[in-house]
Amino acid sequence: MKILLLLLVLLNSSLAHASDRSFVSFENGQVQIGQSYLDLSLKNFKIIFAKNSKNIKASFIKGSLRWVRTKENIYTPQAEMVIQIKDCPHTMPYIEYQKTTHIPSYNSKKAIYTFSLSIQLFQLTHINMLKNGDVVTTIDVVAVPKKGIKSHYIDSSCTAYKLKVLNFNNQYLSMFCTLNKIGGIGNERPKLEVHWITPNYKISTKKHSPLYLTTFTKTSIANIPLSNREEKQANLKISVTLPKKLHRVKTALGLGPYPFKTSTTDSAATDAIVLNASLYGKVDLTANSSFRFFDSFSKKKESLFNNFGLYLAYDLARIYNNNIQIIALLGIQHISFKHPGESGYTYQYIAPQGAEITYKHPFGIKNYLLGGGVFFSTNDSIKYTNAWVRFGKRVMVEANYIEWGFENDYAQTYGLSVIFPLISFF
Repeated sequence: MKILLLLLVLLNSSLAHASDRSFVSFENGQVQIGQSYLDLSLKNFKIIFAKNSKNIKASFIKGSLRWVRTKENIYTPQAEMVIQIKDCPHTMPYIEYQKTTHIPSYNSKKAIYTFSLSIQLFQLTHINMLKNGDVVTTIDVVAVPKKGIKSHYIDSSCTAYKLKVLNFNNQYLSMFCTLNKIGGIGNERPKLEVHWITPNYKISTKKHSPLYLTTFTKTSIANIPLSNREEKQANLKISVTLPKKLHRVKTALGLGPYPFKTSTTDSAATDAIVLNASLYGKVDLTANSSFRFFDSFSKKKESLFNNFGLYLAYDLARIYNNNIQIIALLGIQHISFKHPGESGYTYQYIAPQGAEITYKHPFGIKNYLLGGGVFFSTNDSIKYTNAWVRFGKRVMVEANYIEWGFENDYAQTYGLSVIFPLISFF
């Protein structure tokens, strides 16, 4: 339990590490926790009229800037824009923006029509103002990034594939990645979809979608020619690194020194420092579920304790931009126990249930994982606790505590081990 509490403290500290640029929003009844991803403010965006008019004014509402996800999961900044028109008798104006016709409110005393629009600041979409079906003017939002600041947001979903933007400096850019599997089970290959958006450039001067998708099936570089509204040319280069094949089954081995204790009510306890060996395995079912197993083995002369578990793991929740996962662990375990002086082994099936929390890229450390969890006994007559905390990248360090007791028998083992990958297949 202390190990799990330590994990929660570490996670809370990591969240506080980014709290100066964070926000919490409530949408569709769910809490979404995110953060401000780039060094920008409303001062980095200009409102431009195609036809200037003294009677039309537009401005951003202070404090309205926030980050939202598109349906493709790209994070983009959004702000509220107020547009006012006065001295417009007899004919009501209206606005067409993002396939929606916006109707204004009207102040009869001041003779002012007012629109309030939620503007996607990274999307090159015109705001057309019309009267009697004719376009009166077009309003555009232009991004003005400052030189030398962070202008590219590459979502953590892209980090595992070593995605890099090789140029396109001083231009805002936001990216999100989705990995799909192609081919039959046992021979699956990667298909990486990179969704991206940039406010000032597009693939041509013709009408286009403001969102783009670049697909990779192997390690390669995409070279994308772009142009802005002044037809200035630029190239966006995106590089990724992908494995040749995706494996559903992954195994790992953990080794480390553990204090090991066994006892019975009929004989004295034995204490020793042993080399504990733990085998781990994972069989991916879907993106959110898997079968998992572990086998922890400790032995010193005639003392033995072996703990095997098989579990179905599935996501309960994902927060903080999907970097923090809360995972349920439902399954069964088997205990093998022997204490010096006993004539045989004790075998027992138990059904402790548990949960795990994992945090990808903790404290801003890319490609690392901080995680931990706990199993508790569901039977009052069986004493059982298994708690762990892990940290690392490909090779991980784990602190683990296991305690089991039933009737006359008792075992306890805990320690620090190093976990390294074994084989992956299928």
